[in-house]
Amino acid sequence: MHRAHSALALFRSPCNRIGAPSVRSFSASALARTAVSADERDIERIMRWAKNKQDAGPVRYEQFIGPEPASLFGNASAIKEGDLVRTFKEVGDGSLSTTGADRGSRRGAASKPKRREALTEAITQSGDPLLPYYHFFYFLRPTPEYALGSDGHPADIKPPSFSERMFANATLKFNTDNPLRAGDRGWMEDSIGPEISVKQGGQRGPLVFVQELKRVGNDRGLCLEEIRNVVYFKPKAVVEKERAEAEAASGGVKADTTEKPKKDAAAGKKKTDPNAITKDTPFDFEKVVVPSRTLLFRYSALVYFTHRIHYDHPYTTKVEGYPDLVVHGPLVSSLLLSLLDHNLPSPSPAARLSNSPLLGLEEYSFRLNSPYFVDREIRLRGRKVDAGKYDVWGVDNEGKVGITGKAVVKE
Repeated sequence: MHRAHSALALFRSPCNRIGAPSVRSFSASALARTAVSADERDIERIMRWAKNKQDAGPVRYEQFIGPEPASLFGNASAIKEGDLVRTFKEVGDGSLSTTGADRGSRRGAASKPKRREALTEAITQSGDPLLPYYHFFYFLRPTPEYALGSDGHPADIKPPSFSERMFANATLKFNTDNPLRAGDRGWMEDSIGPEISVKQGGQRGPLVFVQELKRVGNDRGLCLEEIRNVVYFKPKAVVEKERAEAEAASGGVKADTTEKPKKDAAAGKKKTDPNAITKDTPFDFEKVVVPSRTLLFRYSALVYFTHRIHYDHPYTTKVEGYPDLVVHGPLVSSLLLSLLDHNLPSPSPAARLSNSPLLGLEEYSFRLNSPYFVDREIRLRGRKVDAGKYDVWGVDNEGKVGITGKAVVKE
């Protein structure tokens, strides 16, 4: 099993939780079952790191929300029609072409309003509401290069000894009565959540799941809340070294690092969720995309994200062990929202300000099950499951469902 797959698949497994109510009662007993589990010093360091982060409280960022996310980068006019709009035009229509021939004019005065298609038009006027996922382009952390780890991530956000990171899942809740708007003085509060989970990781060694809380607002109040869960794990070389040391200490007895599937006690079979999304799940709408290296580079630049697995091929393949560059999880989740916006019913009352029905989005959650890779096909799919409720997911070129999501839209 691919190592990233195994790490993310363990998110559903039982865990030990570190949080304000349970720090003292945390026990390493569950982690002592394998020779590659975290030792007591690891646990103590993680607990101390978590407490320091929680005691420090949220970090607050304030920023003027310019007429376009491109304004974050100073010379907005240089990339406004080049990188930002073209990139998301390609995402929005699913072609990911580089011609941009169908962009059309975004500055001309229209005789009558028309529906804004998700991620296809620049925000041109002060007061325009941002589409639900545009907050990714704001409140960026300008970490200097010397403060980055070897993988490109800011070094200070990682638990001690656990230097590798993967995005696991997120839940976003939107205040449809107060969307973030161009021209706002926006703010974001960023903090570590009340719980940190430490789990066995089989071949990957112990895993640490960190909950990140983000609250975004303006002078009128709260606009959205986001809860992210990110998994950290030790480098492969470190895990192998710890395993070898544990085997030597136990007289050469190898640890069992095989991941045990859950079984139905009555039937003696693997448990399967009858409602689980698979490559064969019926869908109401679909768009096929092939993320390019250019798209990954542009997205990394736009969100100031320096994780090397998205742009450094030698590092990604030789150090991290992936077959190719990895597509950003939040990028794929945005593609799914763009697909949903294109297939929602006519604009609802909650969306009349921008004429986009996606502004009626109340809640969106997604889970990453396995990574997607550059230059490989992704089939973005969705279906309506109930009034205002939608499932969205992505199937890769091998038939694996790498991401699933649920959206609730005000109708």
